[in-house]
Amino acid sequence: MDGLINGTNRKQFAALNQRRFDPLDSARSSMMVLGVFVHTALILPFFYPDRSYDDSLALAGIYQAIHIFRMPTFFFLAGIFGSALLFKSGYYGFIVSRFKRIVSVVLVAGAIIAAVLLPTGCTVCSAVGNTSYLDNGWLHLWFLVYLAIIAHVVLGVDWLLTRYLGDKYANAVIFILKRLTFNPLVIVVIALLTLLIPGYLGRDGALKMTFALIPDPSLLAVFTLFYVIGWICFYDMRQVFKNLEKYSWINIVVGSIAGISTGLLSTIGISFMFHAFVYTLGMWFITLGIVGIFIKYFPERTRFFGFLTDASYWVYLWHIIFVLLFAFAFKQVGFSLWLSFFWTSLISLLVTAFMYEWYVKDTLTDKWISGRRRRELSKRGL
Repeated sequence: MDGLINGTNRKQFAALNQRRFDPLDSARSSMMVLGVFVHTALILPFFYPDRSYDDSLALAGIYQAIHIFRMPTFFFLAGIFGSALLFKSGYYGFIVSRFKRIVSVVLVAGAIIAAVLLPTGCTVCSAVGNTSYLDNGWLHLWFLVYLAIIAHVVLGVDWLLTRYLGDKYANAVIFILKRLTFNPLVIVVIALLTLLIPGYLGRDGALKMTFALIPDPSLLAVFTLFYVIGWICFYDMRQVFKNLEKYSWINIVVGSIAGISTGLLSTIGISFMFHAFVYTLGMWFITLGIVGIFIKYFPERTRFFGFLTDASYWVYLWHIIFVLLFAFAFKQVGFSLWLSFFWTSLISLLVTAFMYEWYVKDTLTDKWISGRRRRELSKRGL
């Protein structure tokens, strides 16, 4: 595969690497930060058991509206960054980087979570289901476990295919790349292929959510598909950028219509397979549309997105503590559910962001989990 890039994309990659995939960085960090609002919507019902049906429906709507694209977008982008990392650092460098940024974080966080949950269970998890440790052992860091598994499996497959198939593998990638135009028809075909994966939607017809210690095979499969398509996209990023930008608004509109339709379809008697198809269309169209929007309107690193890119991982790791703390506090002082939602989300985001700025930025911890060359970025005035 290295030969494929040497022949066609080395100069292109060098240019893209200098910009550090700015719009993709911005999109990825935005998906991380949206987790604050998703988890606030999930946690607040625990503190407001007497909420109205309309409030419950609205909270569920906020969650579902973000959930349909947030993790798919993250894994699609992770595939692009993973493929770029392999080209830049090789197999050994890839493993070292993933250990520092993902595996080590999971191991440390897992030990802390186990120490807290094993003795007491997860009472607050009653808002979203079972409270046992087995069902909630990873809490909001479950996606890091999935990412670690998927990244290393794909890396191993890439090594095997490169070693034993060589040019045949490269030719297969070229064949796929020429057809990944991301126009609406191509996305419909990808959605149909996704439907071959059984069980990735829950009983409510939406993408499953799980904090469980044991990964869900269906979710692993569907996120692997997003990751692999992103992985392949790296090898012709110029064309991918062009196509994603070209169809960005069409994809957003079609995806939004599909996403809204799933909510309406759930109120009438239709086949689950048709519901799954419409939902999956929404998942893919919105994901690719959002990435296209970032490429179109945020092509370079700005001060805002620069800070968000650097701080988002830290914000995501620690925000859940403050969401729980402020949701409890605001309930005690008599805030309404929606006032609590606004202030809990906002303050949790600001506190963790300022924690990063004041206590973490440019420290050894920051260097370990971010891997960013800040001196180069600072020379650009960012």
